Amino acid sequence: TRSWQLALPGAERQGIWFVEASARLGGHDCFARTNVAVLESFACPHREQSIIGLSAWFPVPSEAAVLELCRRIGVRWFRSGDTRVVGPSVGAVANWHSAYEPEAWKTQPAAAKERFLESTLAECDARGNPYWELGNEWDLSKDPALARTYVDDWLKPIAQLRAAAKSRVEMLTMGFANGFHGVDTLRALHAAGGWPYVSGVAYHLGRGNVTPDALGGGWTYLGSLREAEATITELGPKPIFLTEVYACTKPNSWWHDSQRRAAENTVLTFALGLAEGVKAVCFYQLHDAVWHDVGGVNPDDAEYHFGLLDRRGTVKPSLLAFATIARALDGATAPRYLTLADKAINGIGCDTPAGPMAILWDRTDGFVQAAKSADYAAAEPWIDHWKSRKAVRFATAQPQITMVDCIGRRTTVAAHDGKVDLVLTGAPLIVYGLGR
Repeated sequence: TRSWQLALPGAERQGIWFVEASARLGGHDCFARTNVAVLESFACPHREQSIIGLSAWFPVPSEAAVLELCRRIGVRWFRSGDTRVVGPSVGAVANWHSAYEPEAWKTQPAAAKERFLESTLAECDARGNPYWELGNEWDLSKDPALARTYVDDWLKPIAQLRAAAKSRVEMLTMGFANGFHGVDTLRALHAAGGWPYVSGVAYHLGRGNVTPDALGGGWTYLGSLREAEATITELGPKPIFLTEVYACTKPNSWWHDSQRRAAENTVLTFALGLAEGVKAVCFYQLHDAVWHDVGGVNPDDAEYHFGLLDRRGTVKPSLLAFATIARALDGATAPRYLTLADKAINGIGCDTPAGPMAILWDRTDGFVQAAKSADYAAAEPWIDHWKSRKAVRFATAQPQITMVDCIGRRTTVAAHDGKVDLVLTGAPLIVYGLGR
């Protein structure tokens, strides 16, 4: 057994390093890889107004370690949990999510179901859960009777019990998903009379091989979100909780993100959520693997690759991106889309405690990340995959501006005569100090 000490260049600031040990044994090349990361400390002092959330996590290596990490990366919302715990330890608030299996209750007496609903409401109030999300990704549009069951047998009785008990918890819809007729399901819920019984809409935005700002229907993020927003405005405005958003890193999958793209897309996912005015954006999830196989591995099943950490707890670039955008959006107000002369340049502007902030990216290379391929191989995460480099001149009243990349590395650029030159790619760049 041998051990080595490795000096990491630039380890005094936030960043990530990809480490490999290899040897040739018996005519075979053997190697092992891991990631090493540095995460700067930032308290997110304005967390109470944040949209930054997390859908799920496993106690790996321990619950205390996970909650400390969640505090450091800026989590404000948990899809499910106990606010009495995550409030003091993280500065977060926890909603409650539980399963919805109407078939399992058909053989149960009505009194048992009423006891379940009463106890759940009481437990939500005791835990300090402001919202209860009952169910997950049912396609109610396929069967009007199923929609009526959801409303008449569940939402209506819950509303009556809430009123009788003066419960403080409010109801969200179950998490409807864009990939499972989410907009049609919203309409089915409304048609079944369920709209008055929910205080907000839980929605899931699955995404395929396109960037989060891609429009259109199907497996898109911004396109599907705007479709849901338009439908909700039509049916009757309610706040939107994105209780599952994704940056899946299934290895060498053209349909999913590479590790580098996951970091870029995590930043955009939260920035676009803020610009669109949603109440919370909960990333699915903290760890790789699945709840029924914690720490398990399956390279062929995408469900095992949604984490910000791998199954052992090793940091992916997307965890640094999560922390970076949480810090950038901490205390952000007046979010707005920026209009630039070059229509390929996109931007979101905010006012922040650190001054005016802009998130800029170029779509000259388009929105599609990879073409369908049987033997697709993702580039290594340290390789920039964008082909275009666009030099853009901006006005500034500052002697220099500060840039932050997707994993939180900060650099400064000097201004000359009230102008500064930036080079933009498809990766979002966080910039402080632009404008007069």
